[in-house]
Order: sequence, then structure tokens, then C-alpha cells
Amino acid sequence: MEARKGKFYREKETQERKIRKITLEGFELHYKTGKEIYQVILEKDYDDPIYCKAIQRNFLKNQDVNNKLFILKEVNSKELEKYRLEGKPGFVLKQSGKYFYSEIEKDMPIMSFKLLGDHICVTPCVCKHISSDCQKVIEGSSNIERYNWITKGYETFNTAADCFVVISCNQYEQVTRKKPHLSPEEWKTAQENLRDFAVIS
Repeated sequence: MEARKGKFYREKETQERKIRKITLEGFELHYKTGKEIYQVILEKDYDDPIYCKAIQRNFLKNQDVNNKLFILKEVNSKELEKYRLEGKPGFVLKQSGKYFYSEIEKDMPIMSFKLLGDHICVTPCVCKHISSDCQKVIEGSSNIERYNWITKGYETFNTAADCFVVISCNQYEQVTRKKPHLSPEEWKTAQENLRDFAVIS
């Protein structure tokens, strides 16, 4: 610790951050893990032991980096059913009416990454059928090969956190969110409430 010259002092600290990155390139699923090591300069307060502010962060190196490659092979629906029943963690891509599969690691956090774009069943896309008559949702969002109207998407099964992501679907209809209509009196009241809130704040 430096000699006291004022209210604050600085300390250097080595910190690490986990690397987890998953990408889908063609029919290759890439999984990168490891650590990023940083030197961080912290500002601390002599009189307040809780106060701690990072004012500079310098990257030092990558550590324990591991790159894994999972190559997808074309399969049919019967083969997919067999892989599911075997209990091994798997990834299946549906594209152009075909299925492409690979065994993967059980704890790969695939749902945390946008491999092909937005999942159209969730915000901000949200399909109007999700809350009513979507057969995929009714049946528990599994077995992508059951749904001919899903034209592109992917699914994991037998993993620590299974996912089912739909990229394009012939039944997709986006929810239209309409702005609430206010009468002149309601609009005036809303403006007054907003002014009152601004004054209080």
C-alpha cells in the first residue's frame, strides 16, 4: 500500500474472466473456453473499506485456452430419435428441409449465444401463436423434426440446459403492439402527473 497522501489510494490486482464462446460456421460448431487475465488498478478509500472502484483494466494474456470442433453430419428423423434415446448430449440443426447432428458436451451454454440470429419465439420478435395454439409450445418445445412448418432452427437435447431455437417458421406472425389510445382528458392528466413526478424527483 502506498503512503497516505490524501483520501484515496491505488492498488494493483490481477483478475481473471472466463472465456466461453460458441459459434456455428456452416456445419461446424466451434466451442472456445479458457481464461482472460487482466491487471486492474483499483481506487480505494482510506476511510471507507467498502469503496473500491476499477479505474484501469489492462489485458495481459489468455490462459488455458481450449478450442473444440464439432462437425455436424446429415441425419434423418429416425437416426435423430435413436440419438435422443441413447441419452448422449446432442445438437441438431434444421435447414433446407434437412437435419444435421453432432454429439456435444453436456454443459455447453448454447442458449447464451445467437448462432444464426434472433429466436423468433421470444422478445422482441414474439409470435402471436406462442400464447395460444403453437404446437411446439404445447408439446414442450422438443423434437424439432416433428414440425414441418419450422424451416430453420436448432435444438439441443440430453444437455444440462436444453434449448430449442426457431429462426424461421411458415406459421410465424409477429405480435403487433399498439400504443394505448388516450382521450384528451386522459392525456392532460398523464402530462400533469409526469410534471409532478419531475418536480418530486
